[in-house]
Amino acid sequence: MQCPSCNYEAPTASFGDPLRCPECGAFYEKALELKLKRSPSSAQDSVTPSKGAAPTPYTNGLIPCRSCRAAISKKAASCPHCGAVAKKKTSVLTWIFAVIAGLWLIGYISNLSSVPTTTSAGSASPLQAAQAATTLEDFSWSKSAGGSLMKADFTIRNGGNRAIKDIEIVCEHQGPSGTKIDSNTRTIYEIVPAGTTRTFTNFDMGFIHSQAVSSSCRIKKISI
Repeated sequence: MQCPSCNYEAPTASFGDPLRCPECGAFYEKALELKLKRSPSSAQDSVTPSKGAAPTPYTNGLIPCRSCRAAISKKAASCPHCGAVAKKKTSVLTWIFAVIAGLWLIGYISNLSSVPTTTSAGSASPLQAAQAATTLEDFSWSKSAGGSLMKADFTIRNGGNRAIKDIEIVCEHQGPSGTKIDSNTRTIYEIVPAGTTRTFTNFDMGFIHSQAVSSSCRIKKISI
């Protein structure tokens, strides 16, 4: 079947019931009636301006129908002559929203490209490798100043290939019941060369709870 308005061809089933062009939206019967009323010469004259003459402008808020080219109102939802659905113009708000969305997308992509790439599995950073190779081999502790201060001896091994420094140690203390009652964090501002072991004796860990009877210590972080 061929649309009498825009000449679009498609199977009859595509035109639906009632018959309506799936391309331009014109109702088949209205478009056919309009086409039969027009003579070939008048139809040609209404669509094609004479040679050398400027096209006749539409006035009073009228625009040409996109299917039959008849003059219709700009506000019309469909052509009253052929039934074709009027083509809606994109609103200013829609354009503004599209521009804002485009700028946001450009900025988002730019931010993604500026994010530092993380190291992949199996290829840790130098600091991560040094941290993994540093171990607290041994420690012992005691109370001083009438039981209010903690003194400790720490043996630290650097098994990596870089010197480490500024070793932050955390000690957690438990009371007689096994409940954690206190903790201390201190930094040993010393250097442990690569592949060596150093012991730091009588290191001041600060005040400790008077009821603390046991303690567990670990290396929290280092610098290289």
